[in-house]
Amino acid sequence: MSELDLKVEADLLLTEDEEKVRLAVSNLFPQIKLNLLEVNDIHRKLVGEGRGFECLLRLKELLRRERIRAAAWNILTSLIHENYLTINLNKQAAYAGHISFVTEPGESALGPITVYIRSEDPREIVEWLVETN
Repeated sequence: MSELDLKVEADLLLTEDEEKVRLAVSNLFPQIKLNLLEVNDIHRKLVGEGRGFECLLRLKELLRRERIRAAAWNILTSLIHENYLTINLNKQAAYAGHISFVTEPGESALGPITVYIRSEDPREIVEWLVETN
């Protein structure tokens, strides 16, 4: 399997509790250590990076548990651009331990958790995430 690099970002709105957003991201990517990045006086975000398929194990498990692999395959393959896969996930669903893809701008009132995956073969990653065995 090809190597992958992963970056996770979640904007932190002034009205949001940082620990709740950390928990939302950690529910999907427990192996990723998150750092708080102060962009400016009013813009903060949580950012984390990882390497390898183990960073995606929880995501894969949730796709299987929630029985949305076929739908996920359709969404994820549409998000491949050259060597990148960019996924937006709903923060509130993640906080509750579920997966919900954000496919339209403004669909998530609090902004999404954005996942950037770089790989020589992003389609291989999608197939691994949704495989049935």
